[in-house]
Amino acid sequence: MARNLKPVSIAGIEGDALISEDISYSADIPEYPVENGYNVSDTIILKPIQLSITLYISDSPATWRNRKGHSPSAGRTKKICEKFEKLYFQRKLVKVVTTDKIYTSMGITSMSISHSSEIGYARQIQFSLKKVYITKRKTVYIPKYILQSGESKKSAGKATTSSSSSKSSGSSTSKSGGSNKSGGSGKSSGGKKGSILYNIGKKTGFL
Repeated sequence: MARNLKPVSIAGIEGDALISEDISYSADIPEYPVENGYNVSDTIILKPIQLSITLYISDSPATWRNRKGHSPSAGRTKKICEKFEKLYFQRKLVKVVTTDKIYTSMGITSMSISHSSEIGYARQIQFSLKKVYITKRKTVYIPKYILQSGESKKSAGKATTSSSSSKSSGSSTSKSGGSNKSGGSGKSSGGKKGSILYNIGKKTGFL
């Protein structure tokens, strides 16, 4: 039969009695070997708190010293078991409230529901929970000079590219064959015409 009746709740779901409660504290002390042949330690790493509790759920009313419990309700035990099963599969962090302490951000690692002929339609539900520490995201500002290159901390600049000009293409075609001769004669005749017109203009006084 249930003993040590105490009100307790997990994620707001209240049980009739707290059968047992075990709190586990543990830590890791890493060791490092040194040349002298000893292992030294320089820190203690605390592990998350673990909590094991067993609840008693029944359809019968339960009354505490300064508080009246629920009224008789057929099917209450089944409904509470279904709520705890749903809570387990939701994988959410819960708050556990006992008469001695309040535990926040607890994750359910295991849950077992048991019944026997001794307790009839009532149920004993055993939970194993572990404290979960949540990290927060933080934005860090990076100064502009860190993103610049070189010891002078100046910008590296941009790379420039140039396309091939018409002169280079013309020179490549001139090496290919007959177009070189026609191109060369055109330039020379143009030069001669230009010099004759210049002389005539100079003699007539236009230049």
